[in-house]
Amino acid sequence: MKAFTIRALKEAGILGPTKAYEEINAGRLIARKVGKKTVILEQDLKAWLDALPRM
Repeated sequence: MKAFTIRALKEAGILGPTKAYEEINAGRLIARKVGKKTVILEQDLKAWLDALPRM
């Protein structure tokens, strides 16, 4: 199982920190805490991406 930090999401060009925390606080993106770090499990990131509107 893979997990991403907020920084890793930003560096991968997937999601910036402001939008990430906005989505987490809105309950649309599931995050977990490991010590002081916020991490997103790969399956939760995939579920969030799959729920985005198609273009």
